Amino acid sequence: MCNAAVQTLAWQQKNKADSDEISDQRTQALRQAEPARQLAQIATRLAVIGLLIYLVQIVVNRYRYLQRLAGFYQARAQAFRLLAASPDASLLQGVSLGDVTVMLSPDAIGFDKSAEPPTGQMVSLLQAGLKRG
Repeated sequence: MCNAAVQTLAWQQKNKADSDEISDQRTQALRQAEPARQLAQIATRLAVIGLLIYLVQIVVNRYRYLQRLAGFYQARAQAFRLLAASPDASLLQGVSLGDVTVMLSPDAIGFDKSAEPPTGQMVSLLQAGLKRG
């Protein structure tokens, strides 16, 4: 019986040593794989951020286009209200149907960036004036 206990104790110690060695090897492998995993995570995050920026630009440009188009049609509606308010239609004298069609067509409205607002132009003029003076 004593011999069996000694063998069991030796077997347990051997298993503990093997388990510790495997645990150390696993820890070392994880430490070596850590930079690669972090690099993959950073690359994934950057790709997602880039894709989000791209999609936001599309949405913003679409919004600008629709705002310009809405402004265009609102201006044309106001023009029709003015025309309807004039009793003799004197506003359309000398204007052909082709001209009216061109005036009411939104072909000039595009997806390009909007012009700089007047405040931005004023700021750039002031900056240029301060640089000279």
